[in-house]
Amino acid sequence: AIVDQISIRETERVNAQIREHRKNGATFEEILVECLFLSTRIANKNPCVRALVQDVDFTSRTTAPSSPQQQAFMQSWGRLIQKAFEAGDVASDLNEYSVINWLYISLEMLLLREGSVYTSDEELRYFISRFVVRPLLKS
Repeated sequence: AIVDQISIRETERVNAQIREHRKNGATFEEILVECLFLSTRIANKNPCVRALVQDVDFTSRTTAPSSPQQQAFMQSWGRLIQKAFEAGDVASDLNEYSVINWLYISLEMLLLREGSVYTSDEELRYFISRFVVRPLLKS
């Protein structure tokens, strides 16, 4: 329970920093890539977040859609995802919960990846766009 509270608090800190950098007028794809990019870079510098992501028991528990972390993630990202569905930007065979779950798991993967292999900003944005975001988009 304490670890969950710390995790959610640190995630809220990361999200607050991301909101400071968001660009208005961008497409859903551009916003999502940039938010995931910033999340990865900012969270990777946070020792608490890094330690939590590297804890296998913690990360496996938090991937459940009912986990407090996923619920907090839904609160942070839900409006953006809902707007994308309303605009028809998301593949029709997906729902909001599957997208949130995918983004959460993908962010954990990105943090693990960046913890072991540093990539340039350009390479990381490309990786996020190609392998995390584009599979979610309407064809």
